[in-house]
Amino acid sequence: MRCGEWSENWLSRGVRAIKLSLSDHALWLVVAVWYLMIPKVAQGPNGVYQAALDAPLSEWNRQGQYDSLDGCKQAKEAFSQATDSKVQLKNPTSVADQLSAYVAECVTQDDPRFKKK
Repeated sequence: MRCGEWSENWLSRGVRAIKLSLSDHALWLVVAVWYLMIPKVAQGPNGVYQAALDAPLSEWNRQGQYDSLDGCKQAKEAFSQATDSKVQLKNPTSVADQLSAYVAECVTQDDPRFKKK
């Protein structure tokens, strides 16, 4: 592997890695990839739309991918504010969408909650 190439092994695990060659030694720089995850909104058995808060993280929607936790948190705030501005209290889907935005989470791909239960 040449200096500065991405390692496919790390990429498949959701982590970016760069190998830097320093004479006979190698230094690996590992960068985590962060996802903004949003619970799905679905119509419940009583006809009311609700956010699936108890669904495993593996069933949530990926809203975005970010190189840092700070970037993910900023995107979460922007997403929540955008959803706030669109909420219509008489529209049950709109209220459920707002709840989803409020409980959105920033996680890395190796988060153990991604494993299906």
